[in-house]
Amino acid sequence: MSKKRRIGDVEEEENDHSPNLAPYQFAFRVTMPNTPSSSTNYASLSSSNVFVAPSPQSSQTSARPAKKARKTTASAQQSETTVRSYNRRADKTAAIMKLLTEDRHYHLGDFLQDIFDPSKNEQLSNTAQSAVGFWLKGSSREGTRPAEIVDAIYRHPAGLDRDGSIVRRANFLDLTPPAKPPTFASTHPSETSLLPSRSGSESLKAEQVNSRQGLEELMVRGTLQLVDREANILTSSENGLKRSAGMSWDELENISRDEQEQQIRTSGPVIWAILSTIAFSRTRNSDPAQSSGIRDAALATIMAILMLLSFRNPLVNFFQAVLTLFLFSCNTGKLVYQALNRMGQIATDELATLAKRAYECAAGLREGSNYYFMLVFDNVNKFHLARKQTVGSKSRMKNGTAATAIRLEDVPLGAFDPRPYWEQIKSQARNALNIDTLLDDIDPICLENAGAGLVMRTLLLYIPSLPQRLRQEVEARFRSLDGYAIHRLRLRKSVTLSMGTSNINESTADGVSKILHDLVTTQMKMLASWFNKILILVGGDQLTIDRLRKVRYFRAIENNIYESRSWAIPLIQLWHMKVAYLRSIFKIHWFDKTSSNLFGLRQSMQAIGRNNSTEFYPCHYAVKTVFEGMVLTATYTLLQQNAGLDPEPTDSMLLELGKHFAVGSRYHDCSLSDFEQLARGVYRRYMTTEGFHKTLKCTGPGPLTSKDWVKATIFQKFNCYEQDSNYTANTSTGPERSSSGDDQLLGNMVLFMRDAFIYLEMASAIPEGDIGRVYEVTKLLRFFFWGSNATNYGNELLEMACGFLYEYPEKLRTAILNNWLVNPSGLAGHWQECDFFQEHCNKAIKTVFNTKNSEWDSQFLRNSVSVNITHLTQLRDTVLKFLGVGSVGSGRSRPNYSADINVLASHYLRENVFTFRPGRSQEVVATDMFHEGLNKLSGGALSQFLERTQWDIEDINPEFSQPLSEAADEEAPMNIPEQALVVEEGALLEEEIQLE
Repeated sequence: MSKKRRIGDVEEEENDHSPNLAPYQFAFRVTMPNTPSSSTNYASLSSSNVFVAPSPQSSQTSARPAKKARKTTASAQQSETTVRSYNRRADKTAAIMKLLTEDRHYHLGDFLQDIFDPSKNEQLSNTAQSAVGFWLKGSSREGTRPAEIVDAIYRHPAGLDRDGSIVRRANFLDLTPPAKPPTFASTHPSETSLLPSRSGSESLKAEQVNSRQGLEELMVRGTLQLVDREANILTSSENGLKRSAGMSWDELENISRDEQEQQIRTSGPVIWAILSTIAFSRTRNSDPAQSSGIRDAALATIMAILMLLSFRNPLVNFFQAVLTLFLFSCNTGKLVYQALNRMGQIATDELATLAKRAYECAAGLREGSNYYFMLVFDNVNKFHLARKQTVGSKSRMKNGTAATAIRLEDVPLGAFDPRPYWEQIKSQARNALNIDTLLDDIDPICLENAGAGLVMRTLLLYIPSLPQRLRQEVEARFRSLDGYAIHRLRLRKSVTLSMGTSNINESTADGVSKILHDLVTTQMKMLASWFNKILILVGGDQLTIDRLRKVRYFRAIENNIYESRSWAIPLIQLWHMKVAYLRSIFKIHWFDKTSSNLFGLRQSMQAIGRNNSTEFYPCHYAVKTVFEGMVLTATYTLLQQNAGLDPEPTDSMLLELGKHFAVGSRYHDCSLSDFEQLARGVYRRYMTTEGFHKTLKCTGPGPLTSKDWVKATIFQKFNCYEQDSNYTANTSTGPERSSSGDDQLLGNMVLFMRDAFIYLEMASAIPEGDIGRVYEVTKLLRFFFWGSNATNYGNELLEMACGFLYEYPEKLRTAILNNWLVNPSGLAGHWQECDFFQEHCNKAIKTVFNTKNSEWDSQFLRNSVSVNITHLTQLRDTVLKFLGVGSVGSGRSRPNYSADINVLASHYLRENVFTFRPGRSQEVVATDMFHEGLNKLSGGALSQFLERTQWDIEDINPEFSQPLSEAADEEAPMNIPEQALVVEEGALLEEEIQLE
């Protein structure tokens, strides 16, 4: 039965069964007087600097009743007592300290040295060794463990040296990096000392070994050894940080800040703690959300560690390699490289390694039977300005070619078998092409679906009272094959491989032939014998494709299939085609004359304060804004008329239009079916050729979706135009009064809305990845390009019609449609035209490598820069994301065009533009591109095209090998814009710039 503790006892009763005592606890024996008198003055004894052990019986508070004294011999003058005999902990300590202070030649330090000196451990008894080990491993009571004791020593006031009120600190003057390797402490733990090094018999000063300055230096030396060990781990080849040797673009593009920080924190916690202590301020707000716009201390810590480790081991330079490539992609000056290289922030000669891997990838693209690819190339040029001209150095434009190989996806088996394709070519199947075939190929139902969808998207964009449910249902229609979708591409990230640049001029047929040889043979290492069994898609703008066709015609006499270039399938790309059609819209609807009563694109742009421009996006947004203003005003007019009201002029048309969808109105919380029916009414009345015909006296009504009626109406319209001398194109001069009952003003507006709808449908379908909708637009452009005198594109679209209708086998058609667009990001709504992607690569090459006196086939530019240009461009975004700058999805600014729409609507409503008024004339009447194109094709252009493109070797003209100038109808191309068009939530937007 346990004994009760008396009230007032400080220490618990200690017995052999106490859990706080080790079974091998020291049993100090203290020689004491038998019974010290109660009058003993302990204070006087202690003043003699000698610990006096009190008698166990004289404790102020007895822990247990006094036992009966044992009998002693008469000669005994003193009794032998153990530490266990004392009850209070203070008494035990006093007893032990008395022993340690009795001998002037054996002090506390000697005692501790004998206990803890590794060389003297064997001199201790087994019990003592066990007790020391038990304590050193931290197994004793809380507050008595080694680290706690050292901490108490460090904090003890007796160890402080002061200069007045200031405590002296260690000066750390003799600190040096550890002399032994990091593994020495693990292999020779007993030989690793944290004391200052000394030479010979030199003794250490008291401040170097005392409890304050000495321990501070000791702790720092221990820290240095830990830092040395962690640095060794971080730079090791097994578990250390990444190295640039053998790195690939996949590793570069997937570099993660979180991964780097986590590895450093895990393998080098002391290093991280030291540098972060320097970097982080306790006085500032450390919230990353509030400090990210200023500076990032954690990022600085990572960068400092990576920089320092590269000096320890130059091979640990993965991030330095990334930073080097990033600076190179930003066209950084050489002086910056020299400065940063001196500080260990960059690495050199990384592009050459990546270039070798890029060529290996390009060669590997052709090895597997499952991989097909398309080659896209375009001219690249840069003006060389010779500041000091000589005979050998003059200012000139340096022309070359840049190319990209795009891996094809979703290719049907056997799609690129050349035999079915050439059987169709040799059978002259294209001779069956005629006007009826071209008209039958147009699908009015698909066009109406697209037109109604565009009207609904426009209404949803500008009328906030429409329910969100409608937006979701409309977008679902565009995604569904049961709705408006025709051929949506599988969402994927396209695999693109940049090829080496060359000095070859692609504006000639011979140049295109040499480019193909350079790409497939020199760079991709393909054998000539392989081309007997394959076809390869070759894409480019109209000029490139035209020259490629001429190459095929001119080299058809070659017996070798490779040399004949018959394996190259020309595929015109869509960016330049879209721009050419946008240019046609301005050519037709930008009237040279200006008048208060003349309505058109120019007058509408002037109303909202915009001018004509040669840049793409100003032209794009001009057409888009004017079109949206017309659609919304036409919808308002139609709703007012259906309600029996006049569309009165107003400066806040959008507000008035919103009332038709407010509570209590017919279309409040309407169903998708009712909303779609309204949109179809707007489309049929104001955005179709039929709607334009209704503004003329000679056109009767008919069902829009009937192909037979469309053809009948078109040919009836021929006769009307031939008989109506009052109809003039937009080159007419002087005012004319229409006595035939035509409404020329409304006719101009309907033609613009129809033409703009075709453009916006193409512009929206491309980023959405619905190549089926894009292809439907090209069926109309076959006529529109001929009608706007863009005959080069007109001829090329006839070639495309021959291919899709007669010459391409079904599997080849599917493969082409599945790969006509490219998606570099893999994001929905971010599909691009392949030639747009190539133009951006060209611009990046010129931006990154701006050495004026270098040729396009120079060793470094061709073999290191151009083959890595796609990855260099993507790396910029990766590094910026790593740095926390310009993160993707940080917010997109959508300009509010509501004021522009209201201004346009007021402009239109004052003249009742969208109300049919017979006899209303215009000084200039826009050309109907569809009618004019149909007229030209029927008048002989189609038959001439078929005759000219017969695959007959004897009819090949030798002039095809000579450089040919562009036709006069082609204008200077628009500059490539910085951002692609994207579609988000149904809105056609300009892709956001990540960093200003």
